[in-house]
Amino acid sequence: MVKVLMLQARRCDDVAVAVMVHPGPTDRHRHGPFLELSELTIEYLGKESHAVVAPPLAGYHS
Repeated sequence: MVKVLMLQARRCDDVAVAVMVHPGPTDRHRHGPFLELSELTIEYLGKESHAVVAPPLAGYHS
């Protein structure tokens, strides 16, 4: 829901790419297999942040 609010508030107008991943050990979920499963390698060049790990950096743009 927060993502929708951010989009509606035009907080992502200058974002070229956004990646959200939920890594796991298998291609199965309790509701069945994932259809959009892909393997890719991403190299982050900016500063990492996550609201749970570093609340003061929440929303930091890399």
